[in-house]
Amino acid sequence: MFARHLTLKQVQLKNSLRLEHILREKETEIHELKTRFFTNISHEFRTPLTLLSGPINKLISMTKENNWTEDVLSYFNLMQRNIKRLSDLTNQLLDLRKLESRNMKLEIYKANAINVIRNIAAGFSDLAKRKNISYHFITTHEKLEGWIDSDKLEKIIVNLLSNAFKFTEVNGEISVEINADAFSTNTNGKYIEILVKDNGAGIPEEELNNIFDHFYQVDKTNTRKTEGTGIGLVMTKRLVELMGGVLTVESVVGRGSIFSIEMTLTGE
Repeated sequence: MFARHLTLKQVQLKNSLRLEHILREKETEIHELKTRFFTNISHEFRTPLTLLSGPINKLISMTKENNWTEDVLSYFNLMQRNIKRLSDLTNQLLDLRKLESRNMKLEIYKANAINVIRNIAAGFSDLAKRKNISYHFITTHEKLEGWIDSDKLEKIIVNLLSNAFKFTEVNGEISVEINADAFSTNTNGKYIEILVKDNGAGIPEEELNNIFDHFYQVDKTNTRKTEGTGIGLVMTKRLVELMGGVLTVESVVGRGSIFSIEMTLTGE
């Protein structure tokens, strides 16, 4: 009797593991189909978006030169912003595909990492003014020379700041903080920690493990109005890892989030 019971348990366990394996394979297959579909769509979008961008920029120049009404200029600027947003989304999808197929390579050069990050963060100053958000750039050092891929770093910071501004209400607070201290190692590596903080909506604790999953979006009623594609944080994490770093997050609902990047910059 005991032997029969043990055999049944073993069969049940084997079937359970087999089912789990099948479900994982299906999830991977669905993810692959989604990524391939959106990548193909992105390729199709790029040409018409490029063709739209040129005429819109020309119309904006004509509006300024001929002193057309502010309303006309604001409409053209709105069109330009939305074209850029679509272009950014298509590029994100293509970049994610490159990352997952391991076709994306680092292009590094020596630079002052603090200045690179400061310039990227400065690009959000106007948005902070429009939303009346208290926006700060804080650093422990003014100079940190190292070999970096500024393009990848820009995509990382822009994604994290876009996320922070998306979920932070008017009169909120956002900061970019840098802690940079030299490691005493044989490779002369330099440690850098980049924090993007906000006091916005926050993320439920049970959702924190999922936010870096493909196409995942936090399912909260008060954030659905700002929903996106669900790939920004995935791509950000992949880029940080490509640069040899680690991306983590702490968050409390109603109090905000802190995204932390830790990496080492190679010295001389």
